Order: sequence, then C-alpha cells, then structure tokens
Amino acid sequence: MDKLQKIVNGTSNETYIISEIGINHNGSLDTALQLIYKSVEAGVNAVKFQKRNLQDIYSSRILNDSNSAEWNFEYLIPLLQELELSEDDYHVINTTCKTLGVDLII
Repeated sequence: MDKLQKIVNGTSNETYIISEIGINHNGSLDTALQLIYKSVEAGVNAVKFQKRNLQDIYSSRILNDSNSAEWNFEYLIPLLQELELSEDDYHVINTTCKTLGVDLII
C-alpha cells in the first residue's frame, strides 16, 4: 500500500485503481482467483472484496431459521451463506495478492 499511502499523504498525484470484486465470485474460490488475475492483467493496484461475518451481524436464531425474523430473511440469509468465502479461502486470496503485487482490501 505504499502507493496508496503516498496518495493519501499528498506526496503523489498518481491514480490508484481498485477492482471491486465484491461478491462476484459467487462463493467460488476459483472464480475469485480468476477475477484477481484478470484485474491484475488490467493493471489495477488493488482488489476489493466484501467480507461479512454473518454470526456477528445476525442472531443464531435467524441464521438457523431465516423464517423466524420480522423481515423476510428467508431469501437473504441462504444467499449470503452461499456467497461467503471461508477464512481459508481468504488466506489463499491474500497470498495470491501478495505474490502478484496487488493490494487486498476487505
């Protein structure tokens, strides 16, 4: 993040390009890695993912029975659970980003 730090500190006027991968990996580590490789080929400085810890956001009651909530979580919770990458996946992603020389933003 040296380049980004220089931009933030006002010591560089270079452009810092971030590839927003978000959840476009659809819960697949292979797809996430392909998106990283393509982003690096395009010349980005960083890739950004959306990482959630569902246990920190939602109660175990909602996670175990999405129909028990006041709102209609019956579609949202299963989708979020399906799209979430594991901690091990993020270790692979982090190592890949370091190897490729691109910053990882989570």
